[in-house]
Amino acid sequence: MTKILSELITDKTKILDLSNNDKASKIEKHQVLDMKTYLEFRYIKNMYKINGNWYYFKEDDSNCAYPFYMIDELMGTYLAKNRNLKTIFYEIAKRKNSLGLASINFKDDKHTYHIISKLLKDESSPNSTFERIDILKKFCVDLKNEEEFINDLLNLFALDIHMLQKDRGEVNLQFQIDKVTNYFSLAPIYDYSNCSRAIDLSGLSIPSKIIRINDITVITLIKNFPYFKECLEFCLEQKMSNIFDQICEDYKFNQDCQTYERIKDYYEVKDKNQYEYIKTLTKKL
Repeated sequence: MTKILSELITDKTKILDLSNNDKASKIEKHQVLDMKTYLEFRYIKNMYKINGNWYYFKEDDSNCAYPFYMIDELMGTYLAKNRNLKTIFYEIAKRKNSLGLASINFKDDKHTYHIISKLLKDESSPNSTFERIDILKKFCVDLKNEEEFINDLLNLFALDIHMLQKDRGEVNLQFQIDKVTNYFSLAPIYDYSNCSRAIDLSGLSIPSKIIRINDITVITLIKNFPYFKECLEFCLEQKMSNIFDQICEDYKFNQDCQTYERIKDYYEVKDKNQYEYIKTLTKKL
């Protein structure tokens, strides 16, 4: 499986050069990352400081399991933006002889940032479907904050169902708290890459540290949060194959090559499958 970006870029594609990296120590990188995880040392290897701005780089590599994972990264940012979710954005970037995607650091001095294990006291399996959602709601400062947080959470669940996300693990989702108002919300969403082509024969399965989403919990979510049905129905309006064309226009990708055709075909098939699944699911209710 060949690398995707190298086959799509053109002489009009804007590429961020990471070779002029500002000197920064490992300690400074750890402070900027601000995430205690066993993966931390791997993450800081991909951190670059360019003209005072911090970037995280994801290299485009051959990946037989998820051949279009670089495009899924871009796709997720567009789908999230269409849902008014805070999200990172990517620039095409290069380091040495490698192409990839670079996202500017989303963290600022106005918020504190937390992964879910910092917010949950009990790391054991939840006793009920919504136990962890109920715990997270308690961090909201008022009913308006709670409503907005839940709506964003439901939109994220729907987005991950739409894309068939397989890696919304603990390190791939953060929360932020405003230092002045204590307003609680999702931090900008990132890491959209590891998605399935289609739903397995065993049914829908979207892993999450908040709630494991499957065919049963989707129904339960809709019954408890009617807005979730709207979130799912919005998927029916969002054709990934059309968004891919928009990505190609925005990043000045080559739309006259076999790689473009392969990706376009992939998303057209996925669009059809996901449309039928979500349409059937919402009709049951």
